[in-house]
Amino acid sequence: MRRLLTVAATVSMLAMLGLSSITASAASSCAPNPSGTTTCTMNMHGATFPVGPPNPPCIPPDATGVVSNLNAVFHFTINGAGDAWFTGTIEGAVTLTVPSTGITYTGHFSQWFGSEFNNKNSVNNSTFNAHLTAPNGSTIDSHVSFGFGVSASGQPIMHMNMVC
Repeated sequence: MRRLLTVAATVSMLAMLGLSSITASAASSCAPNPSGTTTCTMNMHGATFPVGPPNPPCIPPDATGVVSNLNAVFHFTINGAGDAWFTGTIEGAVTLTVPSTGITYTGHFSQWFGSEFNNKNSVNNSTFNAHLTAPNGSTIDSHVSFGFGVSASGQPIMHMNMVC
């Protein structure tokens, strides 16, 4: 299970690298080190990509738009034992149009995630925040945080919080 989660986290991070119009750079070597620890930090700047259904909680389900001027930093470390640590922060500007109301919102979003795995336990946490405003003064606010982990005894640990 730990290996599956490590692969899933790596695939998710690599999918982010596939976004269009991105300038990415690695601050450290990302070359694997089979007999030791591998650490890599990647920075991305200037991404623009479409967003839309399905949307995060608190965002109108039919809203579509664009995220622009995205900035992100991802860091991961994997040691020789296969223990892994992944973290990332993403932020950018958002423009959303809600077809059912015809209202366009603009604002900012940020997201952070972190995952850690070893042979005894694992933990995954994430937060998402967005604040958008329309010309008529209406707003969309979203705060979502969640976490899932497994203790060394195999006990699942979970939390989720949403505020709109």
